[in-house]
Amino acid sequence: MANLEIRQLIDQDGEALWNFRMLALETDPWSLGRFRSAKSLPELDMILLTVSVGQPAPRKLYKSLGFRPIGIEPRGLKIGNQHIDEEHWSSS
Repeated sequence: MANLEIRQLIDQDGEALWNFRMLALETDPWSLGRFRSAKSLPELDMILLTVSVGQPAPRKLYKSLGFRPIGIEPRGLKIGNQHIDEEHWSSS
């Protein structure tokens, strides 16, 4: 059985998690395909995504998939003692 460690996120954790998510999206066609497929469902009105302000790679990816920014949530994410603004994106 694996050991489980629970602790507060630090700056390096947030960056590592984001890099992992971006790598998955960029290298796994199935992941990108899920976004494209979901956007074509007639019963789905909207997909909402969130990205930390100042992250150019995910913003570029979301824009290429047809999403657009719809607002900023000040201090929406806290990593360690740092608060980071979050930008919300919409598919419609």
